[in-house]
Amino acid sequence: MKYLFTITLIFSSFIFSESRNPYVTWYGDPDLQGVWTNATLTTLERPRHFKTLEVSAEEAESAAKRAAAESFAYDNEYKQGETPRKGRDVGGYNAAWMDPGGELFQLFGKHRTSIIAFPKNGKLPWDRKKADKFFQKMRKDRSKRKDHPELRGVGERCVVGFGSSGGPPMMNVLYNNHYQIVQSPGYVMIMAEMVHDARIIRVGRNSSRERCNPMAWRLYRSLGW
Repeated sequence: MKYLFTITLIFSSFIFSESRNPYVTWYGDPDLQGVWTNATLTTLERPRHFKTLEVSAEEAESAAKRAAAESFAYDNEYKQGETPRKGRDVGGYNAAWMDPGGELFQLFGKHRTSIIAFPKNGKLPWDRKKADKFFQKMRKDRSKRKDHPELRGVGERCVVGFGSSGGPPMMNVLYNNHYQIVQSPGYVMIMAEMVHDARIIRVGRNSSRERCNPMAWRLYRSLGW
């Protein structure tokens, strides 16, 4: 019986190791499940102080130190109990709550200065006149009196993640940069840590044929294939 038990264990472990691919779900789709993060000091557009889209390890380390120093300076702008100076921002979270990431992200072993890869200048191809009109309208809308919370934006009310963390695209923000992916046959769910937005994506050959109601809540009615 002792020898039979040993043989059974060896045979059972062999069956499971052969039949289970850790990178594929039980129904055969690539397994992307888990907790991911896009926390990085790399921004969507290339900052002006970077002249190229890729920098050396030394330059990347210098950028990380500069970001830490700026965070420390922001945290110490006012002493405890000091009244904010007239005309200045009253401030918000202190640096203890900030978690944007500690380094520039790497692509193929190269440190990137922008998430944008094309155009090659790492900048959004803005139409400057239209962009100025857009931001002027945004500032005007923000200045309007709003007497009830229902009149405030969904981002300000923390109904949907601000800073595009809920997507699309799902961008890195100042903190709460984790995402949890859960899969089931025909669906993928991506939950953003920021405000806990849950984007439910229907996938499959027929998903693109489904009529999408533009008035439907933007997170639960996503389609993919």
